[in-house]
Amino acid sequence: MDDQSLVHLPATPSLALPDDLTPAQWVEEGRKLRDEGLQLQRLTDNWRFRVGDWLAFGERKFGEDTADRTVDEVVAGLQLAPETLRVLVWVAQRITPALRRPDVSWSVHRYIAPLPPADQEKWLEKAASENLSSHDIIRMRFPAAPGSEREHTKIQYMLLELGKNMGYEVWAPQSDRSGKFIGRRLRDIGLLDRLPKVFKNQQAQKIVERIDTLWVDRDSIVAAFEVEHTTTVYSGLLRMCDLLAVEPYLRVKLFVVAPEERRKFVISQINRPTFHELKMPDKCRLISFERLTEEIEQLGDRTVHMKDTFLSYISDGCRLPEGTTSMPEEE
Repeated sequence: MDDQSLVHLPATPSLALPDDLTPAQWVEEGRKLRDEGLQLQRLTDNWRFRVGDWLAFGERKFGEDTADRTVDEVVAGLQLAPETLRVLVWVAQRITPALRRPDVSWSVHRYIAPLPPADQEKWLEKAASENLSSHDIIRMRFPAAPGSEREHTKIQYMLLELGKNMGYEVWAPQSDRSGKFIGRRLRDIGLLDRLPKVFKNQQAQKIVERIDTLWVDRDSIVAAFEVEHTTTVYSGLLRMCDLLAVEPYLRVKLFVVAPEERRKFVISQINRPTFHELKMPDKCRLISFERLTEEIEQLGDRTVHMKDTFLSYISDGCRLPEGTTSMPEEE
């Protein structure tokens, strides 16, 4: 078959491939996409859709095992995390080319992908006419009152996916893994089945396994996150406090993730005498839900180039201002 018969649609978010494409020709198409991606300063929405279509075609035509082996070779230079590739093919499979909108970002398509086609069309039309961002779609499609389990799962999912995209192994407690966001369960991200034995102290090991989200590099924990979503923040802080009590020289970076509106309250709790004695204000930093969502949206595929030092950039210290001793009233 002549390569000229391959039909590319650069003006629309899709890639059409002839059904009689051979494995070798399919691989060559992937290499072209890889080379295009390497030349781009930032991966485009059009490119994401076409890669998703290419992956979906390979899985359908040649089987998942063959496609997986080929993908490792073809996309190696792009530094795309496996989870990113899985999301690309999932969105491409869920939203047909006929429904995709070139005037709506890929990220918006992603967050409406779980819906039936008729609803996808309505949301895409709304996004185009009202110029909605993916953050707008998350807020409108997944409304979650502060303090709800749904909000907790949403933020937990984002943290796990961010860590995975940055090249870390990720962990969530077994009790949280069935939680669902944008039609996918936390376990679908590809979590560790078992947490490495990072502490000799059994008590410390049990405590860390209950923390909301962990990023792991080989046998070391890089960062630990507690998502504040209840009327008080004590459960997450107590886990971190207990961990510091049994591992006082802990080098793991600790973060509390909470809504911006609760910043002062959370910091005041971290500075309670019980936590202050263990130097929690010095060892724990705060990330707001809003800042986390905004940064992830702006970074897009560039998260693969980030390191854990990125967390210091989007977080704030928890020490009270010098000379401040009073705390706001309990909520």
